[in-house]
Amino acid sequence: MNFDESYFLPEDRDGFHIKSMMKRYWAANLEVLAEIDRICRKHHINYYADYGTLLGAVRHKGYIPWDDDVDIAMKRVDYERFIKIAPTELPKPMQLFNAKETKMWPLRVISTYNTRLDEDFLKRFHRCPYSAGVDVFPLDNIPDDEAERKDFKGLVFSVDVLENFTNEDFINSQLKKQKNPIEINPDDINECIDMVMHKIDYPLDTDKPLAPQLTALSHILAASYFDKKTNEMANVHDWALDRAGTFKCEDYSETIRLPFENITIPVPKNYDSVLRSLYGDDYMTPKIGTAAHEYPAYCALEKGLFDYLIEHNYEIPEFLTI
Repeated sequence: MNFDESYFLPEDRDGFHIKSMMKRYWAANLEVLAEIDRICRKHHINYYADYGTLLGAVRHKGYIPWDDDVDIAMKRVDYERFIKIAPTELPKPMQLFNAKETKMWPLRVISTYNTRLDEDFLKRFHRCPYSAGVDVFPLDNIPDDEAERKDFKGLVFSVDVLENFTNEDFINSQLKKQKNPIEINPDDINECIDMVMHKIDYPLDTDKPLAPQLTALSHILAASYFDKKTNEMANVHDWALDRAGTFKCEDYSETIRLPFENITIPVPKNYDSVLRSLYGDDYMTPKIGTAAHEYPAYCALEKGLFDYLIEHNYEIPEFLTI
C-alpha cells in the first residue's frame, strides 16, 4: 500500500492528538487488512467492518481518532472457511491466531509475532516495529423463541466464564491482580461445570486441562444455530456477556464499500441499524476516549522495546518517539 509521507505526520483530529507512531500502526493494520481483503475476494468470502472500524468508516471516513485497531466480522460459514484458507494464503511474516486453539479472543491476523527493527520489516509495515493486525469476529444466528434464546445465552455465558476460571493465565493476569482478588474455589467450579454438563451432551476429560476443552465447547455452542434460519444474529460471546446487542440478519444481506483512510472497506448496507444496536441512536456524536482497551494498543510493546534498547546502550531511533 502507498502512503504519502505526510500521512505519518502528527495531527489533531476532532480535538484528539494522534502521534506519528500511531499513524504508522494504523498503516500496518491496513497492510494486514489488505491481505485479508485479497484472500476474501479470491475465495468469495464476505466480511464486514465491525465495531469501531464500522463506526469510523461511517463517522470519520477512517479511524476513530482515539481508536487504534481494525475489527471485522464474518458470518459463521465464511469465518470457518477463512480459518482453513488464511494460513496458507497469508504472506510471511503475517500469521493467524486461531481463537479455537488459543485463549485469544477473537480470531486475529497479525503482521508479526515479535517486535522487529530489521529494515525489510520496517519498510513493509511503514516503520511500525510492533505487532499490528485485524480482529475477526464470527456472526452467528441466535434463536427467535425468547425462552430458547434465554437458555442459549445462559449456556454460552456459563461456559465462557468457566473457561476463564479454569485458565491459569487468565487467573494470574486478571483475577489475582484486581484490587479485591477473586478467590477461586475448585469445588465450586467443578459443581458449576457439572451443572452445565447436565444440559449439554459434551464429554469433558477431567484428567486433562479443562480450559482448552471449554474453549472448544464455547465455539461449538456459539455456532449452534449456524444452519438454522432465524431473524437475528450476534457476536455470540460478546452478546452473552452483555457487551454487544443483536442484529437483524437482513441488515447483512447486502454490502457496500465506504472510504477508510486511503482505501475502501465493506460494510453492511443497512449500517445505520447495526450502529444503533452497537452504540445507540446518537452514534454520530463523537465521544473521546471510548476505546474498549488500553490506548495505544502497542504501549506494552513500546515500553519493552525502549527498555531493551536502553539496557543494551542502543540509541532509540527518532521515528519511534515522534
